[in-house]
Amino acid sequence: MPKPILVDSHVHLYSADEDRYRPSAGCLRPPSGTGSLERLRHLCRKTGVSRVCAIQTATFYGFDNRYVCDVSKANPDWIAGICMIDPENPDGPQLLKELVLEHGVRGLRSRPSADGQLDRASVRRLWAAAADLGIVVNILASRENADGVDNLLREFPTVPAVLEHSLCLNLSTDRVATLRELARLSRHENVNVELCDLPVLSCERYPFPDMHNTYLKIIDMYGPERSLWGSCFPLELWMPEITYGEHQRIFQQEIAIDAQARAAILGETANRLWFRGIKEQSSGIGQEDGDVSRSD
Repeated sequence: MPKPILVDSHVHLYSADEDRYRPSAGCLRPPSGTGSLERLRHLCRKTGVSRVCAIQTATFYGFDNRYVCDVSKANPDWIAGICMIDPENPDGPQLLKELVLEHGVRGLRSRPSADGQLDRASVRRLWAAAADLGIVVNILASRENADGVDNLLREFPTVPAVLEHSLCLNLSTDRVATLRELARLSRHENVNVELCDLPVLSCERYPFPDMHNTYLKIIDMYGPERSLWGSCFPLELWMPEITYGEHQRIFQQEIAIDAQARAAILGETANRLWFRGIKEQSSGIGQEDGDVSRSD
């Protein structure tokens, strides 16, 4: 029986070459070396993760997608790049098309417009372009934008979408209201939910048992086939209280789900969304000659 594929649906990458890939002003910087491509490769090999989704690191590069594009283009078998485009950019749809067709980007990270609202014409233009290109849309929005998310999912029913961690982060302020909104959005068959923030939301130590029932409710809403694990690499910046391996083991061993659900959450769902039709390398991870630069 083949070994289940493991896919990390949420990593952020940082280049050591800050002349070539300049950080934005006031950027949020991880501890030295912890967010590098080489560090990610090492952890993936150590834990058996064979593919990852590299999410545009907005807190470091803003809307400059060059690094995530270069990394994913150089490593197409194991890295799927997810770009982020300013909704206020009038050339945004054309830019998205170029990033997908010329750089192999496989997803759009959709964020609210300048007024903080997701349900806006500027955002719709990018969703329409994503629909034409056949790519996944990651939704970066809080619970307050749930109505807008609902409207967009209804308007673009063929666009595969993923609720990123930010919507679930509202669990820390109002768990009941957030679960209610997540349940409402789960009625859209094209939407998936990302499971990555459990350690941040917990008041206990590993394996964070006080949040297990809440996450089991979310998994029950969407089903394992629409639920996916993400680590938020580098954890030294985003979740210093836990290691990469421990984060994976929460869903691999600790939460009370069966083997079939674990396989879907830890890889099958993400593999279907971003790596459909792409053969897995025998090594399971890209080789060093696929790097963008040796400094990583």
